[in-house]
Amino acid sequence: MQGDVKSNLKTMANTLNKYVESKDLNEIEKIENQFEALFNAEVVKLWAYDDKNETLQLIENGNQEAVSLLPSLTKQAITDKSSVISNHSTSDKYYTPEIDNPLELKVKALMIFPIIKGQQVIGVLRIWRGLKQKKIFTRKDESILKSFMPILIKLIVCEKMEKEEIIVLTDDTTENKVVTDTKPAATPKAKDLPSKVSDEFTALQKKLDETLEELESYRKNEAVYKIQIDKSQSELKKSKENCKQIETSALELSSEIEAYQSQINELTTQLEILKEDHEHVKHALKEANKNNNVQNIKEEKLKRSLIENKRLGKLDQNIELILDEVYHLFEKNEYSYMLFELLVFSISSKKGMDYLEETLRKTKLVPDMIEGYYFNGNLKVHNEKCLIQDFIKRIEKYKNNIFPEMMDFNVVVENEVPASLVFDAPKIQTILLHLLMDLNQFAEHSKPVNIHFAYKNKFLTIEIGTSVYQKNSLLKSVLKQIKLTGNEKERHGLQLSIKLIKRLKGEIESVYEDEYYKFVFSVPAQVIKI
Repeated sequence: MQGDVKSNLKTMANTLNKYVESKDLNEIEKIENQFEALFNAEVVKLWAYDDKNETLQLIENGNQEAVSLLPSLTKQAITDKSSVISNHSTSDKYYTPEIDNPLELKVKALMIFPIIKGQQVIGVLRIWRGLKQKKIFTRKDESILKSFMPILIKLIVCEKMEKEEIIVLTDDTTENKVVTDTKPAATPKAKDLPSKVSDEFTALQKKLDETLEELESYRKNEAVYKIQIDKSQSELKKSKENCKQIETSALELSSEIEAYQSQINELTTQLEILKEDHEHVKHALKEANKNNNVQNIKEEKLKRSLIENKRLGKLDQNIELILDEVYHLFEKNEYSYMLFELLVFSISSKKGMDYLEETLRKTKLVPDMIEGYYFNGNLKVHNEKCLIQDFIKRIEKYKNNIFPEMMDFNVVVENEVPASLVFDAPKIQTILLHLLMDLNQFAEHSKPVNIHFAYKNKFLTIEIGTSVYQKNSLLKSVLKQIKLTGNEKERHGLQLSIKLIKRLKGEIESVYEDEYYKFVFSVPAQVIKI
């Protein structure tokens, strides 16, 4: 281990100097990767600490989090100015996920190492180990980390390490060596000591044996506790799966209830129309008897009734067709809620579907879902690993299933985009759906829709745009608005997209130039090595 520490000290010092010269965040990631290899860790992240505002800033992308509001393991490490080790972090009473695990990683063990300059904490190094890693953190790991304190201080304050400092840091002095030989010194035998001392020594030796037996008992109990914890975690996982199945069944049942309510409302409306037609026919017959023209009036009223019933039947058929097409577009999993979002857009749009809007609003279920889903903060972020090619295939389905009037989708993926990323794929898919709906209002349908994917500095950037043809100067001025507020009138798809992007801690803007209009939005996406 000592040779590995010396080698890593020299390598990290050189990487530090490259970062100070170039400000390239990839150098930070290299240092984090070296720590991951040295400590057999899943993830290592470096944070700068502002003691005035009590905030942490992730150095590799500048994200901030507050640590003064809640008690946490991180707060404890900063306050005590000493390392905190938690080998079962999720069961630790001081563990706070929002502070101690802001990246929402699935981990078991956590070590938080405060970076101290003088008497002041200026940063924090967090090391996570995954659920499948059996190795635990020890105070020996803390001792090894202390060897890297000079490099970590320089990294936080962004200062180069001079050649003389590197030589002193990697020199084989006593203070830099890591103690690996923990074998205790030979114990003197009782027969070599005087009688009184021998008796005391024998008593101490007996006490030592009892302590060792007690320690062994603790180790056995720890194994039993671990088995019980694993069993509890397995039962908790099954409970979560059952809960998810119940939620899915409830959603399906709600859909069926809405369908039945819609049919009842349709039949009630048709009955009212038939009653009204019946009254018209009675009145017409009465007038026809007076004018000896009963037959002509019967034929006229019958014609009106047939036309009205035909119109209603076509509307019913269109609504049923729309619901069937959209519902079967997605499987019955986490993507099925996109059906609901499409209905939300249809309800909010002023382009038609008045009958569907009236029917769904009478149920009171949909308005409650809209209120809770978008405006009361119930929209949760679920970051999971997703293959980029699978994600693109789902987007391309929109061309034939939802936007057949548009030309081809021209999808371009830059080389630097990884094959897989960790992000909330369903919500980003929803964002693209709503932006396509917004573009469809202005698009010149003889031109293709361009969708461009790029990845840089832990952010996935997506551009979506097409040619537009607008003679109205007022509308052109609206399209030229780069900064989007989320309050754009009559653009409900865009409003919903902005809400989702803000919830994902991303940004969006629009660009209009030479009759070409596009959206550009970025959201965080991680590359995690398992």
